[in-house]
Formats: sequence, C-alpha cells, structure tokens
Amino acid sequence: MSDQPNFLFDLLPAYLRVADLNADRVLQEVTRLIGQQAVAIERDLELMYRDCFIETCSPWVIPYIAELLGAEALPSGSVEGETRRAVANLIRARRQRGTMAAVVGLASDVTGWSAEAREAYRLLSTVQHLDYVHEDRPGTVAIRSARSLEALEPWGAALVGEVRRGASGDRAMRADVTGLAVAAHRLRASPVTGARAYAIENREHAFIFSILGNDSQLFDPAVPGPISRLALENDAAPDDASATADPRLYGLGKAITIWADGWPNRRPTAEKRNQPVPAERIVPADLSNWGYKVPKDRIALDPVLGRILFPLTQGPTRGSFVRVKYHYGFAMALGGGEYGRPAIAMPTHVTTLRVHAREFGQPPDGEFGSIADAIAAWRSAPDQQNLAEPDADAESTFPALVIELVESGIYSGALDVALDVGESLWIVAAPQTRPVLWLSDAEAGAQDALNVRGASGSRFVMDGIMLAGRGLRLSPADDGEDEASANGDLCEVSLSHCTLVPGWGVSHDCEPLRPADPSIVLDGTRLCLRIDHCIVGKIDILISAVTGPPARISISDSIVDATSAWRTAIGSADANVGYARLTIERSTVVGEVAVHAIELAEDCIFASEVTVARRQQGCVRYSYVPSGSRIPRQYRCQPATAKAAVPQQPDDDPLKQAFRARQLADIDIRVAPHFAAVRYGSPDYLRLTGCTPGEIVRGASDGSEMGVYHELHDAQRLDALDARLVDHCPVDFDPVVLFAS
Repeated sequence: MSDQPNFLFDLLPAYLRVADLNADRVLQEVTRLIGQQAVAIERDLELMYRDCFIETCSPWVIPYIAELLGAEALPSGSVEGETRRAVANLIRARRQRGTMAAVVGLASDVTGWSAEAREAYRLLSTVQHLDYVHEDRPGTVAIRSARSLEALEPWGAALVGEVRRGASGDRAMRADVTGLAVAAHRLRASPVTGARAYAIENREHAFIFSILGNDSQLFDPAVPGPISRLALENDAAPDDASATADPRLYGLGKAITIWADGWPNRRPTAEKRNQPVPAERIVPADLSNWGYKVPKDRIALDPVLGRILFPLTQGPTRGSFVRVKYHYGFAMALGGGEYGRPAIAMPTHVTTLRVHAREFGQPPDGEFGSIADAIAAWRSAPDQQNLAEPDADAESTFPALVIELVESGIYSGALDVALDVGESLWIVAAPQTRPVLWLSDAEAGAQDALNVRGASGSRFVMDGIMLAGRGLRLSPADDGEDEASANGDLCEVSLSHCTLVPGWGVSHDCEPLRPADPSIVLDGTRLCLRIDHCIVGKIDILISAVTGPPARISISDSIVDATSAWRTAIGSADANVGYARLTIERSTVVGEVAVHAIELAEDCIFASEVTVARRQQGCVRYSYVPSGSRIPRQYRCQPATAKAAVPQQPDDDPLKQAFRARQLADIDIRVAPHFAAVRYGSPDYLRLTGCTPGEIVRGASDGSEMGVYHELHDAQRLDALDARLVDHCPVDFDPVVLFAS
C-alpha cells in the first residue's frame, strides 16, 4: 500500500478522473480522506509489527518486553541503547536456555567477566560398564602428558568417586554429579606497548619484561588469563632447537612481541631494526634460575616469569634497547596504564610541550628529549607561550605548562621544579601510554627526589605517570619561615592514575628495595594534596603544629602501602602525629595512620591502627578499623559493629566475663581482611581472598566490599549471576561459580 493519500484516486479509470475535474474534484477529495485513514492504519500496523521485535521496537515498549521475559525492573536512568541491548541478550539467552553457550554468554553479560562452563560429572572418574565404554573419560590421569594436566586447570585433577549433591552455596564442591561449574576470570589483561625491557645487572644477555625488574606473569587478552610455557609453545617439539612460539600468542598485534634492533644481525638495516623478532626464533623455556642454555640464533622466553634470555655469544647489539609489548594482569584501572583515563581540568590558556623517551631516538623539531629541557625552554621563552587573548574581565592570566610524555618509555634524570606565584605545571601521559619517570642517584649524598617547590597559588599535577627510583618531595618556595610566609606556599598538588612505587622499586620477587623510604614528603608545606586512583607508598608529613593551619590530604580509590603493617603509612617521620586533615574514601591503607584529624573516612580498609589527635570532629563510616585505634565517632565499622552484637555479661560472674572476652578476641581474628598478595607487582595485589568474612566483603555503604576495589562491585555481580544462572542451567543442575583468577 502506498503512503500517498491520493493513491485511491490514482487507481480510478482515466475517464472518471477527467469527469471529476469538471465536477470540482469532489470524488478526489472523498478518496483523499479515505486514503489518509488507510495510510494511518497502514502505519499503525507497521509500527505494531516493528514493536514485536526488540531490535526495532519503540523505546517505550522495551520495559514491557522485559516484563514479559520476567526481567527485573529496569533503572529509570538507563541509556536506551544499553537497555535495548540487555533485553536483546536476555532473549538470545532464553532461546539457548540449557546450553553451555547460554551459560557462558550469561556470565559475561551479567558480570563482565570472561567465563568458561563445564558439567561437573564430566570431571568424574568412575568404573565403566564394559558395554558402554567412555573413551573420553578414562579412569586415570596421564601424568606424562603435561598438556593434559595443564588443561585440567582451573577444574582440578580428575575426580575419583561421586558425590550426589553438594551443600547449598558450597563453591568448592567440584565432585557434585549434578553440578555445573562456571569458572570466571576476574583479572583484566592490561597492555604495555613498546616499553623498554629491564636489563639484569651482571647478565648482559638477560632481560625482564617489567621495567621495574620484577617477575611478571604474562597474560593473554583473549581469555583473559595467564600464559603458560606449554601454551606459548607452538607444537610439541622433539628438542629445544626446533621449538617455536605459537603465532596466535606471539607477533605483531598479538599478546607478546619483542624488538631487539634487527637481532641477530650485528649491522641491521633501518627496515630490519623496526621488525620484531620472528616467532620461529622464540623458544618457550623455564628461566627460573637463568641456567637455561639457549640454542644459537634463538631467544628463550618464559611467560610465567616474564623473562628473556639471549645466547651467550649472540647478545643484543651493544648500546641498543630491547623493547617489548606484553599484557599483565590486574583487577581494575588503577595506578596508570594504557587504559582510557578521564580528562583532567586545565586552565584556558596553557603551553603544551611534548617529551620523548630516550630509547625512541632523537625527538622531532620543536619537541624535547627530557622534562628538564622542556621546562628550561618554557622558562627561557615566556613570550612564546602561545597564549590566546585573555578575557577583558580577567584580572590576569597566570602561566601554565603541560608536559606530555609521548611514549611508554623511561624518562630519567634529576628534576627540581620551582613554581612562581600562580604558575601551574602538568606532567601527563599521552593517551594509551604508560611512561615511567625514573629518578636515580644524580649526586652522592644529595636529595634526588622529584622536588617541587611552589609559591602562592602554584599548582602541580601528575596524571598517568609511574614514578620509580625515588619519591616526590613537596615544599614551599623558600626554606625560611619568614620568607615562606611572605612568598606563600603551594596551593594544590594533584596525583591521578599514578603509581609512586612503594619502596622506590621492587626486586624480582616483588620485595621492596627501600621499604622504609617514603613516596611523598610534605616538607613544611600546608598545601592540599589530592590522590585519586593511585598507588603510593608511605606519606611523611614534616609540618610544625605550632603555627599555621594543617595540610589537607584527600585520598579516593587508591592504595597507600607502607610495605609493612607496623610501619607508618600516613604520619610524621619522627613517630608523632602528622599535622594534616585527612579525607579518605574507598581506599586500602597498609600501615599505621597518625594524623591531626580525619574529616571523613568511608568504605576503607585500614590494615593497622589509626590514631587521630582531634576526635571531636569528623566521622569514620563503613570501614574496617582495627581494635585499639583512636578515631572520631564511627558508624557501622568493623569489627566494632560485630563486637557490639555480643551481649553484655554480669560483672559478678567471672566465668561469663571471661567467655565474653574470648568472644571479642575471636571477632578480632575472624572479622579481619585477608589479602591474596601484599606486594606491589602481583596480579592480586591487596585483593581480598575468598576466606574474608562477609562483614568486609559486603560491608561498604552500598553492600559492596570495603577498600580500593569497591568500585568493581564483585559481590553484586556474583549475586546477579547466581540469580540468573538458576533459570539458564540444564534441568536438575546446580550452578557453582569458581574464580579462575
């Protein structure tokens, strides 16, 4: 049917249309009115047909389709595209209900985790009937086949015996004959592209993928999951000389890539220099003790430890850099990396200078090879700051410099920054990069930290930077008390998505190199320090409490790691209370906290005692604070809330009093966080383990876990997955969720 109102009149014979023209077009008007109604009905029928499908329906129909499917009420603020996609995925899962594809797809859609699903009965080893032999389920484990043993993870070895039904909610039950095991990979594979490999001292042919020198498990972003030595090997080879790397994991655009300046050629062409080492020259090997003998014209690679070893007589070209691309495992976007970072606020008029890493060659014209050179050039040419015309209403336009670190390389050299009144300096990482600002011993016996001194109204910002080798030292423009008061002080220092390596560096086993040294020192400055989505070491506060206001420290979604629970994480270096006012949210602190006041602490984990001088102000909410801490008023904190539930006992009954004291002591032990790893560099760094009690795993203000991983909402994801798996599992199967990572 046509959508034109005159389509009926056009169907009439020509002589009638001519006759109607002589009769003032009465027939044409009547057919036009009828045609308008017919077109309207046709359009309504078409819309009704389109509303039968989630792909084409009107936005107001989406909640009704979801209700027909039995889905929960959709949030009012949901984006139309996301809501439509969620309902479409639900329809697709309903059509595949009872299949493994539906279970795996549902786990990914609900939680965002990569998942695998298997029936638990397929992992059982039972006595087989001679008439019905299952060759794919033998009764023994092939211990000589390393690939077969590796394929059992994370499901465990073949289970001998049979358990009819496990206890409700028992996630460790893998031998349940009616169980459906869903292995979820919670870690994300974070890339590092084109970074320099760490050269082992006294071993000219040995390198480590991590620039900090720590062993790092390499990950496959397609799973995402760790890459084993057998998985990296292309096929089972009879000897080391014929073993090669799997091209699905190694090569340009793959999980792992190595550049070695045209190796093995000593004088490669420019084209060969930019080519990575081919996969047929890579030998997967165990380099745990660096004792492996590498065949000629080959490079040994250990994906479990993240190590590289060249032949003794065929090392890389002297003076060249070995560059790598790899993926490491971590739980969330924290501490900087090649993930997308939110834009930071900047002044209207800024000067932007680009700085390149030394291993990427000579910088182009107009760009620089070090941060100090860029600052010096900006200082020497203040009239060439590319400032736009200032507003007529503005009193003044203060100078601001943005230094963009272009590559994921190393930026070394001492750095001493002095900011004048109103000046601002930003050191930011370019998008999709993870630059490392490496500070080393520039002069024996001198302060080699990143020194930032500022006058009144000055600001310093770092975004997406990893700082290693030394820490960050903040101080007023002048050391003298009278001069500092005359010239003012730093206004604000902001760190976002940065890592100030705890202990200044790590060894191969992730142990800190200088565990007692601070990452941030407030040397006489009363600035406002903001830390967001960062990993930092201890914070020393060297401020006199005699005169002047305290410094302000604001921490959110971050880790403050003093490398030990008995060291001071935030406080004064002389074992006194640090003269600062602290606001901390959704963070994990390893080490003692001793500050002047806490304005707010919410959804946090304090691994050690907290001491606050001013307890009359401020509040601590939904946090874990160890017993014996001296803090302001608290609300629903642990273990205090759990202890409050223990009933009081009569004072004249010593046995009941002793029993109550034992109960309180047991709560201190039971209601405590348990971390999978406590060293920076581990994939599960300060991640809560499965044995952590529910008072902490679900003790935050919104029912999620306390600490830095609060925004992952793992508890809510797991609840949503358990609720949905029941409707999508095969009949008479009990779903069990296992955490593969």
